[in-house]
Amino acid sequence: MSILSAKIHRFRSRVIRTASLAYPALVLMAPSLAVWIFAPGWAGIHGVSLVSVSAFSLGLAAAAFNDLKRFYLVLTPLALPALLYAGFVISFDSVPGEGLWLSIANMNAAEFDSLIHLFSEQLIAALVATFLYLLCAAGKPAGFLFMRGRIMALGAIGAVGLGAISAFLPAPAVGDVHSPLWMKSFPFGVLYDFAATVSEDQAAASRPIDLPAARRTQVQGREIYVLVIGEATRRDTWQAELPAAPELATDRVISFSDALAQAVLTKLSVPMLITGTNGHKARRMPTYLHYAKAVGCTPVWLTMNDVGTPYAGVAAEYFDNWRVPLARKKRYDTDLLPLLEQVLLRHDKLCVVLHTEGAHNDYVDRYPESFRPHPAGRKGGGDRIARDDRPAQRVAYGDAVAYSQYFLAQVISILDRQDARSFLVYAPDHAENLWDDERGLMLHGFAARTEFEIPLVMWASKQFVEQEPGKWAQLRRNKDQPVGNENVLPTLLDAMSIIPLPGNSLLRNHVATDRVVSIDSLDVPFRLVR
Repeated sequence: MSILSAKIHRFRSRVIRTASLAYPALVLMAPSLAVWIFAPGWAGIHGVSLVSVSAFSLGLAAAAFNDLKRFYLVLTPLALPALLYAGFVISFDSVPGEGLWLSIANMNAAEFDSLIHLFSEQLIAALVATFLYLLCAAGKPAGFLFMRGRIMALGAIGAVGLGAISAFLPAPAVGDVHSPLWMKSFPFGVLYDFAATVSEDQAAASRPIDLPAARRTQVQGREIYVLVIGEATRRDTWQAELPAAPELATDRVISFSDALAQAVLTKLSVPMLITGTNGHKARRMPTYLHYAKAVGCTPVWLTMNDVGTPYAGVAAEYFDNWRVPLARKKRYDTDLLPLLEQVLLRHDKLCVVLHTEGAHNDYVDRYPESFRPHPAGRKGGGDRIARDDRPAQRVAYGDAVAYSQYFLAQVISILDRQDARSFLVYAPDHAENLWDDERGLMLHGFAARTEFEIPLVMWASKQFVEQEPGKWAQLRRNKDQPVGNENVLPTLLDAMSIIPLPGNSLLRNHVATDRVVSIDSLDVPFRLVR
């Protein structure tokens, strides 16, 4: 009996020992394995190559340690990110990239709190798995000196060789443009991708932007031009809520039926929106307010959005940058209205950006209960709706969009009371997922087709319509054309009579083209987006 007990004890010890060595390796390889198994387009040679690059690079790094457990212990800070990365891929059938890195690097406390609430179960599971990783790494040492030289040589040859091959074997991408495969390998490729993205973003934000060489034909009298940047607003929900907003159904409000955002995260899409360009270059180009400053129009940015304005490359000295105080426990987009009225009292030639929170999650925080009662699914305690309560989430989202319409109607009412030539554009930065297909996507940042489909609304005062009947008539003719946020800047500049005028103004004859959107730093034809 004692011999049998000893054998069982040795067998159990070996099983535990093997598991303690294999489990941390599995955690560190989880991101690459998840991409290979779950991400569309990564089956076959792409997935095998990704897993191989990750395995060889980890093996090479591990061979530099005398003790494998010590290697695992050193890489403990990567365990939780690895599990969260793998969970992201498994949950959303999507590979993280530039958009997610910028969101993480610029996340504020409110967004962090919201994400913890929405994905609390996944986070708890990842934390438990990370604790098990730490237990394995802190256990009995595992000597690694045997065959160490051979392992290092094999790892070096494998990592360098596969890295070189992967440079010619690009990662799967939507459209015809691809990124290097090795940048998706975990951890070193992903860490490089993250660091490079954040570094480029910070450099772009701090780079000075010269005022454009623009001028305009003389316009007599008072002028007001307003760009309202919405947030996370779907076109179909906007249209569904319009019957409850008759103020937006007048003959001086034009709603476009087929408009697209240029990207699906605020950090990416707003710079493109206010510069009329796509991709990284947007953070280095003159914005709507730079043009305003160049032609003698007072530029003002009023914001509810905590992301702020410097990321857009807008130098603070060029315009008044006002922010609704954050000390208030509850705040809504309508808090911008008194600030707008103050600005209107101060200037005769005025260009304004109103950067709203729109319908960003948590949806119930975007409108007061006095506007519409919060859904019955709203919980006590955390004062939130459960993430899996889809009906309540959809109701709350619709109410948040309705409040955005109410806010826009108030802005138009304020402008309509001014004795001025006024022109307004409402354009959300992107839309939102609400479990629209089999992937079960919610929120935004996944580059799903629904996330690009937004409302686009334009309004003009009586003075503008009377002074520019031809332009206004052409704007009406374009309302059912395929358009996008890249048309917003040229249209605003055209309304201001700025010359030379960039192309694609919707106040002129619009020629529909194959629209391009930005996905993970790549320009992709929208027709190819899933």
